[in-house]
Amino acid sequence: MLRRLSRVVGLLGVLTVFRDHPVSAQERFDISVYPYATAHRGEWELEGHLNYASRGTSGFAGSVAPTQGQWRFAAEVSSGITDHWELAGYVLGAQVPGLGLEYAGWRLRSRLRAPASWRLPVNVGFSAEYETARPAFSESARTAELTAIFERRFGNVQLIADPTFERDLAGPEHEWELLSDRGLATRR
Repeated sequence: MLRRLSRVVGLLGVLTVFRDHPVSAQERFDISVYPYATAHRGEWELEGHLNYASRGTSGFAGSVAPTQGQWRFAAEVSSGITDHWELAGYVLGAQVPGLGLEYAGWRLRSRLRAPASWRLPVNVGFSAEYETARPAFSESARTAELTAIFERRFGNVQLIADPTFERDLAGPEHEWELLSDRGLATRR
């Protein structure tokens, strides 16, 4: 009974972190928070990420196109190199009001995870990304991202935290920026 109560209190404590913050994705062209699991060796995956920006900028901000009313698409192909390491490539596109369908850029991602046999208290992974973007879609033509992946399951509840360090390699800012992405999911 005491163990169950401590789990509930712990879960409620973690959920308070999410209370005042919306769950978000890492990037405008990607709508997922990275999980611990990777593609298995030899496995290929094809995913499409589609999102719509109902709020955003209504005019150009320098060279960057208006984001309000923009549909964004990322086509991702990933492959398992080993059972704990995958590589992925993305093509990015957008439908911008008044401009039509536009090619936005591309991205390469390498993601790996610690084997379950290590029996860590949380599942741990790491992702490294390199992205290029056209001027209409980013102030930076090239960006690097380093993401730690922490995942823990409590029965049907899955908690994910993806702290990300991002740096513009071209553009106005060249400092490392910390982004905090998290997710909460249930499964049946």
